[in-house]
Amino acid sequence: MPAQKTSSQARPPAKKSDGPVSKTPPNAKMSWEPTAPKVKPRFGFFSLFFRTIVAIAILAGAAFVAQGMIASRPEPVERKAFERSFTVSVVSAQLGEYTPNISAFGEINAAQTLNIRAPAAGEVIYVAPNLRAGGILQAGQVLVKVDPFDYELSLSDAKTALEDARSSLAEAEEQLRIQQLNVAYAQNSLELAQTDLTRANSLFDAGSLTSQQLETRELTVSQRDQSLRQAQSNIV
Repeated sequence: MPAQKTSSQARPPAKKSDGPVSKTPPNAKMSWEPTAPKVKPRFGFFSLFFRTIVAIAILAGAAFVAQGMIASRPEPVERKAFERSFTVSVVSAQLGEYTPNISAFGEINAAQTLNIRAPAAGEVIYVAPNLRAGGILQAGQVLVKVDPFDYELSLSDAKTALEDARSSLAEAEEQLRIQQLNVAYAQNSLELAQTDLTRANSLFDAGSLTSQQLETRELTVSQRDQSLRQAQSNIV
């Protein structure tokens, strides 16, 4: 019979360990539960108190050093006051009028402005030579002359209209005088007519006058009264 070959795999030798080896059964389950580490306080009460004392001591020392530096600083040197003298020119004061000469550059504006306007329109035929910016004018000086043609024509028309108005006024006064005479005449005629009517009424009552004659006198009174009213209206 032929010899049967058997194959065997070489296993690595087991490592030796100095400590005991725990053997875990193959079917056993491993469980791990984390545990919270214990937090230790960073500073204790005495450490905090010591640090506070040290900080206070440093601040006190700094204040003491600063106060000593301020107290030991050198005093500033004071400048001594001394009398100063100046040389000036002295002249005797005299009463008089003096005009200062000022040399300057700029623009001069008038304190007051005046608008010149002619009472009549027309063409300007003359302008004063010194009527300009910076010019000096004299009192009563003629500044501008206007062509008098339009003015004289307007003046002539105004004089003509004035004479016409005066003539119309004289005519109206004459008419007024005539109307006043008419009013006086109408008033007198009315009074006579009323006296005649009164006498006619007496005769009519006595039977000496007919009614037609009485009516005629009444009509006369009415007409003369109307004439008086017309004359008074003409006066108005």
